Amino acid sequence: MQNTFLFNNNYEVLTDDGFKSFGGIKKTYGCLYRMEFDDGSHLDCSYSHKVLSSDGIFEEANSFVNKTTSTGKKCISFSKLSDNEELYDIFEVDGGHKYITN
Repeated sequence: MQNTFLFNNNYEVLTDDGFKSFGGIKKTYGCLYRMEFDDGSHLDCSYSHKVLSSDGIFEEANSFVNKTTSTGKKCISFSKLSDNEELYDIFEVDGGHKYITN
């Protein structure tokens, strides 16, 4: 399956500095994983999804168990949910590739 790029002219994404424009959304295919947090919330993402740690460092989701996010949530588990899912990622965020999701 081929990557698809959906270009954006009308929407903004929430960042630490308020809402910012972005280039669009990239759709790819791959395995879907779930990060579960100590507050009962979760993040469904790719194996190598970047998560901002409480230390201010972006780290891959697959190595984030027992670490704390920049928002104070501790990751308590990381598990595979399924194969060959559609995965989406925002690209070209104004001010850098740092934004708030889920």
